[in-house]
Amino acid sequence: MSLARLSTLAASVFVIVASALAQDPPAAASAVPDDSIKSIEAALKERKSADEDVRSKADEKAVAAVDQLLMNYKSFDEAGKKKALGAVTDLFSVRTTVDTENRLYGAAAAFCSDIGDEGVPPLEKALKLKHLEKRIDVQEILIQSLAKHKKEKHVDMFLDLLKGDQNRVIVSATRALGEYRDADGKLRKRIVEGLVKTYANVNALDVREKGKNPVWHERLQDIEVPMNETLGVLTLQSFQSAPEWEKWFNDNRAARW
Repeated sequence: MSLARLSTLAASVFVIVASALAQDPPAAASAVPDDSIKSIEAALKERKSADEDVRSKADEKAVAAVDQLLMNYKSFDEAGKKKALGAVTDLFSVRTTVDTENRLYGAAAAFCSDIGDEGVPPLEKALKLKHLEKRIDVQEILIQSLAKHKKEKHVDMFLDLLKGDQNRVIVSATRALGEYRDADGKLRKRIVEGLVKTYANVNALDVREKGKNPVWHERLQDIEVPMNETLGVLTLQSFQSAPEWEKWFNDNRAARW
């Protein structure tokens, strides 16, 4: 074989080897959520115990398993993600009055708020579950978790919640709408209009009753700080009362936001 041919062959081998080395290393094997899912299932069985301490420890185990699933979620393949999400959202179906600080619901809601778009449907469904509808503390958690997704389709729902009769839900909806601070001007204007109308209406009713009607007086006291803060982040303005916000909005209604 000629020297020239040997040189050409050697160069070809070098190119092939260099190309192989330049390729990305094989992807690591996908993590499997089975152990954490089994931990959740075992915890749910344990919390059926009549012993309150046993139930409390079971809740701790379930929450720890949810946290582990969240940390590993991105490494799961699609089937693994589906299994993990199903196991976590099963926690919303747990019917219990014994759930220290709503840890099970809180862990599931946090998981759904952090994993991306696939976490939206379970939160929407949980808000409508009958055994959770009257649990205001859980509703607050779900509203805030859903707001983290900043979906425009949820704006009308949050605005509707401002018309309810539960002060804590109104406050949660107000703070949820503050998550849209980076939305386009048209959407922010619509949100601000809804907030200002609610704020002005409650203030007017309290003034009419001279602060003696506990319903309106307490509502105004509960909502005024979150209203001022949320309106502030949406408009980059700073006012401390409903009349000031109403005047500013009316003066700037036609402006470009």
